[in-house]
Amino acid sequence: MPERIHGLQGRQPVLPVDQRLQINYLHEYMETVDATATIAYPVDVTAGIADDAWLMLDNGPDPTCTVDTPNGVGQAVGNCGPCGYAHDTMVAAMLGHVLGVDAPTANAIVALYLKYTGGQDVGVNVAQFLLWLFHQGLILGFGPVALDRIVQMVVQLQRGLILGVNLTDQDQTRFDQTPPEPWTTNGGQWTPDMSDGHVVYGPVRANADGSGDLVSWGFAQPYLKDWIAAQSAGGCVEEAWGIVTHEDLKVFGAKGFSTLLATIGRLPKSVPPAQRPGLIAELDALVGDVRHDVVSFIHRLGVDL
Repeated sequence: MPERIHGLQGRQPVLPVDQRLQINYLHEYMETVDATATIAYPVDVTAGIADDAWLMLDNGPDPTCTVDTPNGVGQAVGNCGPCGYAHDTMVAAMLGHVLGVDAPTANAIVALYLKYTGGQDVGVNVAQFLLWLFHQGLILGFGPVALDRIVQMVVQLQRGLILGVNLTDQDQTRFDQTPPEPWTTNGGQWTPDMSDGHVVYGPVRANADGSGDLVSWGFAQPYLKDWIAAQSAGGCVEEAWGIVTHEDLKVFGAKGFSTLLATIGRLPKSVPPAQRPGLIAELDALVGDVRHDVVSFIHRLGVDL
């Protein structure tokens, strides 16, 4: 069994409210959803992928990576966002939801990540990266998932979700254990670090008591109910996104499906970091939510950005 060693993080902060994608929650486009339906636990959407077979894809120590990265040949990068996309593709391919898709490799996913970032190891904003994948023709559609409907959406799609989380200072150590120790907030004593943004895939298993398993750094990782809760409720999950395939037409219905795709098609195209003007790109990375205030101030000084 491969050794469990935690890798890197690379989730950029969620966008300010006025810059977020104007798209409804996925369940709002679904015509066949029964909000009162009881979930049949345990839920398992691993598609038979073993706990140690999810692939690191160079988000950490990975001898299969041989390409040059900003950190050196074969060195890890903060591509946890693209890894979440790759893990969803693995499950979708196993289920026959996507056809003709090659199995992801470390070299391919690192190359995809660096194509998006223009060769920089700066991580991704999940929403903007998914929109970019859509315009590249790599995914059919996507949308945000309400944090109180995570397991319900997993059941509907029969696949995990792209979860944007903030790790506690215990999560890496607990991941590295064999067997792994569940991620938990320990009753609120271990709080999520807002500067430790990460992307995981899941839940790939969910239990009636709120515990389950997600995927991070190439392995299944157990979690407890307090950890998977929304950050606003003391948990570690800040955002959730679902990727849509043709197979999902049956849960969306023709009208809902076409409305979702039309909505995505009207969104402004995602602009990868490498294509942004130099100073704006630096401001994106350095000042996050206060970017607009800083830019306005510079404009008042008469400086052309």
